[in-house]
Amino acid sequence: MRTVLALPLLLAPLWACQSTVQPRPARVAAPGAVSWSAHLPLARVAPAQLDGRLGDGRAVTVDAVGTGVADGTAVWVPPLWFEGELRYGLFDPCEVGGLLSPLRAGVELRCQVARGPVDAALSAAGAWLWGFGRNAPWGRTGLELSRTGAERTGMVGVFASLGPEAWWFDFVDAPEGLNDPVDPTVTDGPNSGVRAVRDEVALAVPLGLSWAVEDAWVGGLGLGLVLRQVLWAGAPRFQACQGCSLDGSAVRLGPSVLFTLSLYGR
Repeated sequence: MRTVLALPLLLAPLWACQSTVQPRPARVAAPGAVSWSAHLPLARVAPAQLDGRLGDGRAVTVDAVGTGVADGTAVWVPPLWFEGELRYGLFDPCEVGGLLSPLRAGVELRCQVARGPVDAALSAAGAWLWGFGRNAPWGRTGLELSRTGAERTGMVGVFASLGPEAWWFDFVDAPEGLNDPVDPTVTDGPNSGVRAVRDEVALAVPLGLSWAVEDAWVGGLGLGLVLRQVLWAGAPRFQACQGCSLDGSAVRLGPSVLFTLSLYGR
């Protein structure tokens, strides 16, 4: 079991993304009981197009791949991407919990609307996000369903969220003049890109499967996907282009897919 718990710590430096929605069982904690879960988003990708002007004044549209909030370098980063939840059974059928992360803090109320072969829960949460150009409130509401068997638990949900989102964009087939030629060892390599932050209204569908674990503290180990579609977005706030001369003005972002690894407490 210690190997399972150590795996996220070993993998954390390799990715740099964060998700504000993850798959989880829809079973609410009993009154007076405590439950928890911890999530490590592994990788997020989305097709994108960026509009802007190059250093010579030319207007361009650049194809890109949107990923997490990474800065595009090979520098080791601390495991900031963990998302944790600690929940307390308030009264039947509701629980209150905290959303805990080095880059987010908030509270959530979740109530059971069905219990049995298929569990269902409704929730609403609010938090404050910071770091990577974000310093603003965020909120979500959603419906979750899960079915628990002897060895596995299947999970699905649908969430609507509102708040700031940070993206890193790696360029695809960059036009001539986009990359800064001053330092070819850095700027002409694959790490040339730019970060943008914008307010987004989004619809997210988390899908997950958890396997039962024989441990005093951990009840399940899960793998999941989070499908996300932006419904509305505000004007992007671009940071300085790394290894390039693009002065960005607009972003068009397609649907994103995020892979996540989770631990669920007993």
